[in-house]
Amino acid sequence: MSHKNSPNARLLELIAILKESPDGMTLKELANHFEVNEKTIRRDLTQLDKAGVKVGESIGTHGRKHWSIVEPPFHSARFNFEEAAALYLGYRFLSPLAHSFLWKAAQNGLRKIREQLGTASVGLLDQLLETFRESTTGWSDYSLQSKVIETLIQACEEKKETVIRYRSLSAEEDQSYTIHPYELVTQTGTLYVVGFSCKRKEIRTWKMNRIVEAECLTTKFKKPKDFDAGVYRRRGFGVFVFNNEPVQTVRVKVDKGMTRYVQEHHWHETQQFEQQPDGGVVVQFEVVPSQELTNWILKLGRDAEVLEPQSLRLKIEEEIAEMLWRYTSTESQS
Repeated sequence: MSHKNSPNARLLELIAILKESPDGMTLKELANHFEVNEKTIRRDLTQLDKAGVKVGESIGTHGRKHWSIVEPPFHSARFNFEEAAALYLGYRFLSPLAHSFLWKAAQNGLRKIREQLGTASVGLLDQLLETFRESTTGWSDYSLQSKVIETLIQACEEKKETVIRYRSLSAEEDQSYTIHPYELVTQTGTLYVVGFSCKRKEIRTWKMNRIVEAECLTTKFKKPKDFDAGVYRRRGFGVFVFNNEPVQTVRVKVDKGMTRYVQEHHWHETQQFEQQPDGGVVVQFEVVPSQELTNWILKLGRDAEVLEPQSLRLKIEEEIAEMLWRYTSTESQS
């Protein structure tokens, strides 16, 4: 699928094309370029006008209407060195969207900045960027999933039902699901899709790495007006949310050695800290206990103890017992 089929990408390219065509272009020419019908182009032109991009029409040769940009939506801007450096650093955080139209647009923007700054300044900028390094440990590689990402971006924008082939972590074979994709979420370099599962009749989260294929359908869906992504994700600790399980008060005692580490990070919207006489801290969350939360607690090792709920405490005990068996069992060593 071409990125031209994504409405937002098409609007951006439509502006660029009209700016580069002083005599304007006909609806037919634009429709042919984007491989859509003229009705779609008319709708795009109307959307640009509503967004404040002045698009005008004129009568060209043979009496045909031509469309052009009346006022450029963006004026030429000069970046100082600090602004250019900030944009360069920001570009690196787009890595999870590699091979999407947004990534390509960012690459073009950085190329223009380099041309504007000149050789001397670019050399200084490259030296400055050597000071900053971003760890890619745990990041996902989407180099082979550009078409899947493009399809899901389009589906989110146009609110189209989508069929995905998905292989969950424990599954041996792909399964097909019809979903209503609401939004893409990124966490620690990994992309996820949040949407409604037509099969399970509930909102679910799918990891992008496990989506083998995606296909937009012609059927459109209506996103619930009362759906708030922020409120929805607040139920979970991390990305995955379990709708049918109740939110619980989770309290974890963290020893002095890890207190500073825990307090200097934002883990969840509901986090609260209670300082302890021994220098430790009790951190409290209002969430649905999940495997992501379990993994976070285990990451703290011997410096953390679950105080409540009891069910989560037992879960941690089971995990530790299985780990201990793996390291001490002669059967495991064989």
